[in-house]
Amino acid sequence: MLLKLQLLFLLCFCCWASISKAQKDSVHIIKQFEVASEVRVIFHNQGLKTEKLDSTFLANSLNLSAAEVLNRMSSVYIKSYGGGGLASSSFRGGSANHTAILWNGFNLQSPVTGMIDLSLLPAGLFNNMSLQYGGKSATWGSGAIGGALHLQTKSNFNDGTNVKLYTGAGSFNEKSMLVSADYSNLKFANSTKFYHNSSLHNFDYISFANEVQETRKLPNASANQNTLIQENYFKIKENQLLETHIWLQENKREIPPTLFQQNSDAFQEDRAMRFTASYHRYYKLWNLNIRSAYFNEALKYKDSEFSKIAENKSQTTINEILMNRNIGCNIWILGANNTYAQSQSIEFSKLIPVQNKMALFSSFQYLNKKANLIAVASVRKEWVNTTPVPLTWSLGIDYYITRWLKIKANAARVYRIPTINDLFWKEGGNQNLLPESGYAFEGGLMLVIPKNKKKYSFTFELTAFSREIENWIIWLPNGAFWSPQNLMHVWSRGAETNTSYQYNGKRLKLFSNFKTSYVLSENTVSKLNSDASTNKQLIYVPLYTGQFNYGLTYKKTTVMLNHTYTGYRYTSSDHSQYLEPYYMHNLSLAYKFDYKKLSIDIQFQINNLLNTNYQVLTARPMPGINYRGGLVFNFKSNYGKS
Repeated sequence: MLLKLQLLFLLCFCCWASISKAQKDSVHIIKQFEVASEVRVIFHNQGLKTEKLDSTFLANSLNLSAAEVLNRMSSVYIKSYGGGGLASSSFRGGSANHTAILWNGFNLQSPVTGMIDLSLLPAGLFNNMSLQYGGKSATWGSGAIGGALHLQTKSNFNDGTNVKLYTGAGSFNEKSMLVSADYSNLKFANSTKFYHNSSLHNFDYISFANEVQETRKLPNASANQNTLIQENYFKIKENQLLETHIWLQENKREIPPTLFQQNSDAFQEDRAMRFTASYHRYYKLWNLNIRSAYFNEALKYKDSEFSKIAENKSQTTINEILMNRNIGCNIWILGANNTYAQSQSIEFSKLIPVQNKMALFSSFQYLNKKANLIAVASVRKEWVNTTPVPLTWSLGIDYYITRWLKIKANAARVYRIPTINDLFWKEGGNQNLLPESGYAFEGGLMLVIPKNKKKYSFTFELTAFSREIENWIIWLPNGAFWSPQNLMHVWSRGAETNTSYQYNGKRLKLFSNFKTSYVLSENTVSKLNSDASTNKQLIYVPLYTGQFNYGLTYKKTTVMLNHTYTGYRYTSSDHSQYLEPYYMHNLSLAYKFDYKKLSIDIQFQINNLLNTNYQVLTARPMPGINYRGGLVFNFKSNYGKS
């Protein structure tokens, strides 16, 4: 598969070169604009907390996964099995399948598990990463209960030729490479990116296997990942745009033993092919967007020790039409979506289980005459295999008291349908499950003191939230097997703060960001007798978390420090067992120098600076102090630019 990806990358690069040469002499005068494939990302932010991850940090994190970036830069709690292992998100005490992961507006959540492994998403392949907190089922459909992660890849027209090469190495025999080639003129833009990462992850840890405490190297923990993203943008006319995207991925990894296992030979392989195409037509008062996607994903798991082999394949097609209409200063959106998913596995009770979702949705954005009040109301009606899902809605408001101070509020009805695993798993699936549903509320304020003479800026944001979900699905022992049941009523509430400061001088730039999160997430009602979890914090949901990031750029040198705190996490529903809180410290250094059209960045990272011994999940060892370093070569040319 690696050979195929490399050959395909070469083919795409050759096509890119030939097209750029053929279109070099284009002299059409067409207004340059930035490609944007999903207007709803910005349109539905009213009343919600949002975060756009720092561009400086992302530029120095080309070898990190989305899980590592979110863990350091956001209030989202990341549950990780260790280096190269499964990583999932928890927004405000929600589960992993309460997070919508959207690539240019297309939902990547697996129809089989309802989630996506964040360790398989290389952060360096995306132009922008942003977070949308709170319930948005009325916008994104099933699963968008806790929040959404937006991954955006885009290109600009008439930007010439840009080539980037990153090569790096690190502890535990880690090797990584990223190659990016972009070309654009007035009517065509192309981007091709290839990423490779491999590591043994054989760090030292303390094992308790056979009741003997000993220090050993983590066995059976290697991982190998290859990813290719290729995109094309065609400006058909001044008001018409066609774009295509393809994402190929292959990941092979070994599953290491726990602290109490001597060895493991478990192995997992993930493959994915994702293709999307979008057509946009822009008019004076309204826009038309027609979008389609096809996802083909496969997972294979093998564990000889337990004589276990599991394999599943899934195919998803998405078709959507979206219209935007300007009505004075207001905007109306109307759309329809069809998502058809099917999966095959010998582990399912049904040969080829299918989920066919049809949805109609609409939104209206209102702006008052003073332009200090923005409100967005959304509604969505969905059917799953012709069975109607409860109507969902949301209402968000931003009100500017002054230019500097804004108050916000949002209310929404949210839901999540059971996954194919929940319904059709041969040994315990439950086809009588009901959708999870409930209500989410949040409100807060934001103080933004703009830059004084383009030097200083200060931002403070406070958000309080509350969310109640009934028919929460949980897997529990049921005879000889585990089976999912609608047993819990979960109330999540809390508060978050975000404080940032920037100073931009001629030679010196200072930046800092401090985030805190308090989340109380409890099962308030149980349908089981003598349920020890009632009115207790959910397992693996920390009550307190915090991040402090700060750094400086002096001339061409950048220094960044990251500190995170993760509080107690209970590992048993009766709170008899828990994991200790821990602090994590990371240091990043970068130096940049230019030579004609070539710029070179030297990057170095020290992770777990104080060599902290900690666990994110019970009995899953985590690496101590480790190092990463790399070189980034950037070549920029006006070739193709008019």
